[in-house]
Amino acid sequence: MYIPARRAATLTFVLALLIQSAASAATLTPTATPTPSPTPSPEQVAMFEGAAWVDARASSGPVVAMIGGVECNSEPSSAGVPPDGGGVIYGVIVVSAQVKAGCGQEGSVVTFSVEGKQAEQTAVWHAHTTQFVNLLAGPPFAGFSGSPGIASLPEGESILPFIGTQACGNFKLNAIVGGGQSI
Repeated sequence: MYIPARRAATLTFVLALLIQSAASAATLTPTATPTPSPTPSPEQVAMFEGAAWVDARASSGPVVAMIGGVECNSEPSSAGVPPDGGGVIYGVIVVSAQVKAGCGQEGSVVTFSVEGKQAEQTAVWHAHTTQFVNLLAGPPFAGFSGSPGIASLPEGESILPFIGTQACGNFKLNAIVGGGQSI
C-alpha cells in the first residue's frame, strides 16, 4: 500500500507521540482515589429536633450536640420553618461511636448548645430514633399567647406582664382577621 510522504510523516509523528505518551504513563506513580466518608446508616444515628431559643428569642443559628465533650453532629444543624407555619425548628443528626469515637452508644447523655451557649436540656441517645427536644439557652423566660379579652387597645396603650409586683417583659398585639387583637 502506498502512503504519500507527507501523510507518512504525519502518521510517524502521531505514532511517536503515542509511544512517548505510553512510556510516560508507565513511569507515573499512581495515586489513590480518595474514598468519600460513608453516610451513616439509620442504625448508627439518632436525630433530635425541636424549637431552639437563646436569650428569650427564637434561634435559627447552629445547634451542636455533644456526648462527653465530643461534638457528634454528622453535619451542621439545619433550621427552618415547618410547613404548618409554626416557629423555627432545628434538626441535628447525632452519630454513633461506630462512626465517630466518643459519640453515641445506647444510653449516652447528649448535651446541646445553641449559638455557642449551653442549653439546659439533655437527651438520651438511642439508635435509629427521632426525639423532639425544645432547647433553651440563656436566662429563663416565659411565653404567652392568646387574646387579651378586649376588642382593641387605645393608641399608645400596652399590656405588661407581671410576676408578683415585678414587670417582666413586653407583649406585641397582632391584628386578628375579622377584627380584634391577640397577643
